[in-house]
Amino acid sequence: MRRTLGTLAVAVLLTFAAYMAVFGRDRGPHPEPTAGTAAPSPSTLVAAALPELRASALIKAWEKRWKRPVKQTARQAIMQRKHPDGDGRVRLTMTRVPEDSEAVWGVSCARHGKPAPYSKDDLTELLDFCLPPEVAGDRRREVVAWLSPLNDATWRVHRQFDGFTAVVQHSLPKADRAPVLQLALTGGTYFPA
Repeated sequence: MRRTLGTLAVAVLLTFAAYMAVFGRDRGPHPEPTAGTAAPSPSTLVAAALPELRASALIKAWEKRWKRPVKQTARQAIMQRKHPDGDGRVRLTMTRVPEDSEAVWGVSCARHGKPAPYSKDDLTELLDFCLPPEVAGDRRREVVAWLSPLNDATWRVHRQFDGFTAVVQHSLPKADRAPVLQLALTGGTYFPA
């Protein structure tokens, strides 16, 4: 019995160590916080709708841009299309606030198949797929001004804006998976993990 428990404990510790080696390591430099962008404490975490964005307007803009209907559930709208340059695919996701089907809690856009480095133009294109200029309002200008090129040394950046958070991250290609570049905007405040 004691030997079985010891073997189990070693297996659990080795599994945890392997998990931390893959998912818990520091993946590159993190930008220094600037004035007014400090991460909120967990007690100030607030999920809210993205300011001035309506679900029906966003869905209409996506359908106009991609000339396809959006797949919808009660909580989400999803569209997946081939990237316009033919290299990889784009996946758009919108998540609604549960209490209000017109309120948008978050939008995400992922580009599969294009490896780093990513230029500011690549990131701006992704933002425009996710949040088309006709529905973006003032938040587009703020986010575009913040976007900066990413390479393999920086895997994730985020910033808290007034009323929403922007996150840009990418994954490196693996033998069984293409690289992915993702941009997400969520309403409210965000506490980085």
